Amino acid sequence: MIFRPERAQVRPAVEADRPALRLLLRSPVRIHLHTDWRTADDYLGDAPYLVAEHNRWLVACLACPPDPPPAAWVRLAALADGRPMRDFTALVEAGLAALGELGAQELNILGPERWLLALLRDMGFQPLVDVITYLRENGPIPDQGARDVDIRPAQPEDLAALIPLDAAAFEPRWRHSAAMLRAAYRQVVSFDIAWLEGRPVGYQFSSIYGRYGHIGRLATHPEVQRRGIGTRLLVAALTALKRHGAVAVTLNTQADNWASRRLYQRFGFRLTEEKATVWHRRVGPDPVSP
Repeated sequence: MIFRPERAQVRPAVEADRPALRLLLRSPVRIHLHTDWRTADDYLGDAPYLVAEHNRWLVACLACPPDPPPAAWVRLAALADGRPMRDFTALVEAGLAALGELGAQELNILGPERWLLALLRDMGFQPLVDVITYLRENGPIPDQGARDVDIRPAQPEDLAALIPLDAAAFEPRWRHSAAMLRAAYRQVVSFDIAWLEGRPVGYQFSSIYGRYGHIGRLATHPEVQRRGIGTRLLVAALTALKRHGAVAVTLNTQADNWASRRLYQRFGFRLTEEKATVWHRRVGPDPVSP
C-alpha cells in the first residue's frame, strides 16, 4: 500500500504564527524568496499571506500581497521537505482567490526555482520577460545630462511624492509601494531626487554589497524623458558608489527596455549572462493574457 500524507489545511497567517514561520524557514525546505527591500518577517500582516498546517505544524507558506495594487508578486514561498506539492498547489489556488477578492489583476514570480516550474505551468503561468544584469567596471564617469534639474539627496518627507512619479513611469508590476520606498531609504547608501520647477521628475537609489555597487532604481517621469534627466541621475549614482568604494557596479532592467539598455551601454555597462525570467498569470477569468 502506498502511503500518502494527509492533506494540509490552508488558512491565513496570523501574528501568532511568526515563531512557527521562522522555524519552517530554518528547516529543510524548498523555498523561493523575493523580498526586495523588505524581509520575510515584514510581509506577515499583508494579505494574502497563507499557511498550510498539518497536525499543528506549518508545512508551507505563501506571501503574495499586491504591494502596490493591482499587481502582486510572490515574495515568499516555502514547502517543507517531504510534503507533497499538492500542499503548495492549494496555497496558490487560495492566494489567487484572495487576490481576486482584493481587486488585484495579476500575480508574478521572478526567477522561480525548479521545484516551482511544473506547478506554475499547470496553473496557467507563462514566461513574460527576462530581467537582465549589466556590469560596469570602475572608470571615468562622464559628466553628462540635463543641467536644468536640481539633483538633491532624498529626505524622508520626500518619499510620498515619488508614488505618483512611479505610477507614471512604470507598468503596475514594476512600481514600488510607499512601504518599499521607506525600506529602501533605510538601507541604501545613495538616494537622489531630480527636481524640476519644484516637482520631482526622477529618482535613483543605490546600495553597496561588499566591494560591488548596485543601482536598484532609476526612474524619470515620462513627460520629461529624453531630456538627459536619467543621465544626470545615473552620473549621481555612479559617483556616489565610487565614493563609497565600489570597484564595479551592477544594475538590472527588462530585456525589452531598449531605451534604458542604450543608456547603460553608452556609460560602459556590459551585458552579463545573469538573468531571471518573470512568470506571469492574470487574476480572474482570463488567466494568461499579459
